Amino acid sequence: MIKNIRHTTRRLLLGAPALALSFAGAAVLTGLVAGPAQAQATYPNRAINLIMPFPPGVVDSKGRIIAAKVSELLGQPIAVENRSGAGQRLGTQLLAQAPKDGYTIGVITQAGAVMAPALDPKLRYDAIKDFQYLTLGYSGYFILATHPKSGFGTLSEFLAKARANPGQLKFSSSGLGTSYHVWSEVLMNVAGLNLLHVPYRGAAQAEQDLAGGQVDVMLTSAGSMPRVDKGLLVALGVTSDQRLAHMKQVPTLKEQGVNFSITSWLGFAAPAGIPPAALDRLNAAFKAALESPEVIAKLGADGSEVRYTTPAEFTRMVEDEIRLVRNINKTLKLTLE
Repeated sequence: MIKNIRHTTRRLLLGAPALALSFAGAAVLTGLVAGPAQAQATYPNRAINLIMPFPPGVVDSKGRIIAAKVSELLGQPIAVENRSGAGQRLGTQLLAQAPKDGYTIGVITQAGAVMAPALDPKLRYDAIKDFQYLTLGYSGYFILATHPKSGFGTLSEFLAKARANPGQLKFSSSGLGTSYHVWSEVLMNVAGLNLLHVPYRGAAQAEQDLAGGQVDVMLTSAGSMPRVDKGLLVALGVTSDQRLAHMKQVPTLKEQGVNFSITSWLGFAAPAGIPPAALDRLNAAFKAALESPEVIAKLGADGSEVRYTTPAEFTRMVEDEIRLVRNINKTLKLTLE
């Protein structure tokens, strides 16, 4: 049994109908998104497509906040397209196969970049070779939540009921092989629990059915706190090492005796081989967007940590996480086949 899982990676997951985010902010680029004069004149000169590998939801909206600021800085629309399915592997594969001209980029998460290559031997893309990683966007924590009629309002009550009824309680996730799923399996292993997994096509539907009582618990994003505040969900614990400033009333899992802390993240990537000028402009725009006070304030409202990384730093982080999950899976023996 895994006794102590401490993950220092960066988080969360997404979705919403295709929507164009259009801003006229070319003048802002001076000094912020600068590159060679010729590159500035040629890229970007039309709309950029952004693939979201999941359906509408909290995480999708946060990805759009970053995309909107990048659009403003580049002075071109960013058309967001939600392509969900197969635990985010579908949208991530589409990104890998997209034209290498800098006009198709995508949101990338632990599900597509880490869980899939670590768990799916038949994966149709290489998470390192097929992508040009741009930057991490933000990371965040999970809340272990239940619904008000579950019969347990604390973590200890949940653990007691689950242990007394092995295989009877159900946990939901945003899909097979997503971070919601894999980290839930790790948590159950650490806590010595046997629960039935109910995968959905996105976090929003999974959380909705949790609130409706169709499932018993879910490891959901910290962005779900508004539902907790409204009494639609009950927070049993948070996966941070210390209590979060915006939800101090919610104890950590660790302080309640379950030695488990984890984060997840959302980042951005392009197909490998995009022109250097496009890479330079994109990274400068993402850096400026992620350092802007308005983006930090909007994403930080639920405790998410906004952070720019260089392409090299982001790539190394993905490589490290793939190794970690493969090592963890020697115990879990999960497969996405």
